[in-house]
Amino acid sequence: MSTKKQKVMSFLRTALLSDNAQDRLRELDLVQAEVTEHTRRADQYINNYLIERRKKSGLIYERLVSKSEDCENTDLEEFEKRLAEKKPGFGPNLDFFSLEELEELIKEFNKEKGHQTISDVASRASRRSSMSARSSATMVELFEKNMSSSGHKKEEVKRRQTKVLEGTMLS
Repeated sequence: MSTKKQKVMSFLRTALLSDNAQDRLRELDLVQAEVTEHTRRADQYINNYLIERRKKSGLIYERLVSKSEDCENTDLEEFEKRLAEKKPGFGPNLDFFSLEELEELIKEFNKEKGHQTISDVASRASRRSSMSARSSATMVELFEKNMSSSGHKKEEVKRRQTKVLEGTMLS
């Protein structure tokens, strides 16, 4: 039904409107299509920019801030100064550095500071997790052993009897 209606409206437009009006309608359709395309491109550009910026800040936090041993993050402040020195006039802005440049700067900075590499941290973390798994397993065994021993008696919780108030708004 709607296709018949569209065909009728299209026929009426072509039959009743002059050539100038038809040209204006075509131009409006073209302009609307262009606006839609440019909006889609702008949205995609902004999304890609935000994703790249998130990756850059995540890289800095993952490889630099998480290794910092002090609470004030003086390493981050020093790294920001190094970013500002690397490209003078722009300040420590992530937008002017590619991911590869940031990775190189972080590697250099970590070498100078004596921070460990990612593989060292990962191997230490895996050793810690295996040790903690073993210790937690032994703790569970000890807990179960102590709970199941004959010397342990279960105590029942006794409730005190209370009276019910009558004649109040709450009853």
